[in-house]
Amino acid sequence: MRTTAAREGFASAAGRFPAVRLTGRLLRRDLEIAGPLLAAALAFRIFVWLLPCVLILVALLGFWWSGTTLGEFVRTTGLSPLTASLLENVGRQAEQSRLIALGVGVGSLAIASFTLGRALDGVANRVRPGSCPRDFTALARAGRYTAVLLGILVACLGGPLLEAVLHLPTAVMSVLMTGVFVLLGLPLLRAGQPGPYRAYLPGAVLFGLGMEGLRAVAVHFLPSKLSRASELYGTLGVAAAALVWLMLIARFVVLAHLLNLLLSEQEDRLPRSSDDSTS
Repeated sequence: MRTTAAREGFASAAGRFPAVRLTGRLLRRDLEIAGPLLAAALAFRIFVWLLPCVLILVALLGFWWSGTTLGEFVRTTGLSPLTASLLENVGRQAEQSRLIALGVGVGSLAIASFTLGRALDGVANRVRPGSCPRDFTALARAGRYTAVLLGILVACLGGPLLEAVLHLPTAVMSVLMTGVFVLLGLPLLRAGQPGPYRAYLPGAVLFGLGMEGLRAVAVHFLPSKLSRASELYGTLGVAAAALVWLMLIARFVVLAHLLNLLLSEQEDRLPRSSDDSTS
């Protein structure tokens, strides 16, 4: 009874409100293309891509690390004691093998970027068949995807530091980060498709809002939870939590692609309906 009433209420709301109708179409299309499975596969590829990024970051920390420099950095940015201790331990250990770590990280990142590019092309082709051909342009798209994801990684890591150094209000920082994520989402969602960037703006806005929501939760809520989880479940528990977070990011990518597709189909139907009315 409750399920039937809920369906009738949703159908009634969809008939009155275009946004509700669009949401219903979005959810149905997401089920048709197996959106959760696509997001799970994409999240795993992003996780594998992040591993060499972490290795490169550790190598750079080994080049940069010294006790005095780290102490000044911690005082300037106001990092927590747990984060400061982690950076100190990683920097001290990475100082001895930084060249090897950097070389292995760069080589692994090149391979992981290519496979991640194929995964992102696969998502775009699943939503819009034939939008990303498998030819030499796939390398250019993989490079673009890598640049976008590196930009997102830098924004997520540098956002809290910028907020601490400039003493920005949380609301202002949230608006700035949302704008950054929207701009980065445009080349990510365009994939291999033609057309102006404004055609992909609705999906980019959805992606940006979702990313900022996840970032805000990660900055203001997760640090204490992760430190507790690392004590209870160890490194594997933290890695599992990171994979769940990447799954949510991948879901926003899939839903953003679908939103752009549905709005494009809706715009394609408008001229035909107006022509029919005039004739």
